[in-house]
Amino acid sequence: MSLIPELLLTILQLVFQQALHANDFTDFINLTTANKALFELAVPILWRELPSAQPLLHLLPSNVVVRSVDHHLSSATKWHYKLRRIPLMSDLDRLLMYIPHIRAIRARGRSSLNPSASHTFHKLFQEHLPIPTLPRLEHLQLTDSSDTLVAYIPSLLHESLRTLELPYHATGLQSAFAHLLVDVPPPLDTLVYVDSPVRMQHFAQSIHLFPLLRNLTISLLDPAIMQAIMSLAFLDRLEIVIDAAFDGTSTHPYAFHSNRPISSLTLAVVDPPLFRHNAVDDGSLSLSALLLALPLPCHQLSIVLPHRFQSRFDGSGIESLRQYLNPFTTSLSVKIAPISFRSSVA
Repeated sequence: MSLIPELLLTILQLVFQQALHANDFTDFINLTTANKALFELAVPILWRELPSAQPLLHLLPSNVVVRSVDHHLSSATKWHYKLRRIPLMSDLDRLLMYIPHIRAIRARGRSSLNPSASHTFHKLFQEHLPIPTLPRLEHLQLTDSSDTLVAYIPSLLHESLRTLELPYHATGLQSAFAHLLVDVPPPLDTLVYVDSPVRMQHFAQSIHLFPLLRNLTISLLDPAIMQAIMSLAFLDRLEIVIDAAFDGTSTHPYAFHSNRPISSLTLAVVDPPLFRHNAVDDGSLSLSALLLALPLPCHQLSIVLPHRFQSRFDGSGIESLRQYLNPFTTSLSVKIAPISFRSSVA
């Protein structure tokens, strides 16, 4: 068997990584357009991971979706889209040819669809066509709570999906997750799902459908559900987001029955009522109450506090918390979150 395709693929991957680092794809594009063999090897590399869902619109003919770009508004390129006509089945050939190569969509720190793309997606895939399934999608990461791609999540799910990161408290999150549970859910090993506990009832009642979860970021739920989560056989890393939906003053202590501590637990505090400190409480009293209420068995415990605690919580405060730790815990760290806090296990 010839090694030439493997050598060419290695070269393309190295050039692509250099292009990503330098944010200059000139050499990579010149290389991939040299001949048909290089182009066919380059397609899976280019489409393996997308920074948003907008490239899907670029796979339709320009007489179906009109595209224009603004370079002068800011340092970032801004695309505009407009649906010119209803596509024919033949217009979808290029889209259907490329989407099997997509393994990940990671929209970090921004919406996966800008307003123009969102409007075009709606006109195209809700009014005229079903959005095509991405048969090899393994990772879907959405972090913007206003991301309209949330509405299309039921159509994007597939048995190959392993990581699903949903934006915190996003509009339509409850409906999207309910569709996830209609059939057998994909065998996820990583899930980020933070919403009001009331709107998370579908998940709370269906935790047994996710037996392979290893990494989980979730809102603080009621004791019975948290016990079920801690009982997941493969759970290794758990992050609990404690925000305004949590009222520690009315929460009874949790009791966990588990002889298997997880490797890592993160308590991410996002300004719940319990932590609205005054001149007397510098935050350590609230943390003590939280640790007493949540005796989760873990080896490594990390606490993430709001930015306003930066000047109030020092080393002595950390040491005072050690008396409240679970016997399994050997490592404790307290971190101050940046102002635009958005935590993730992914």
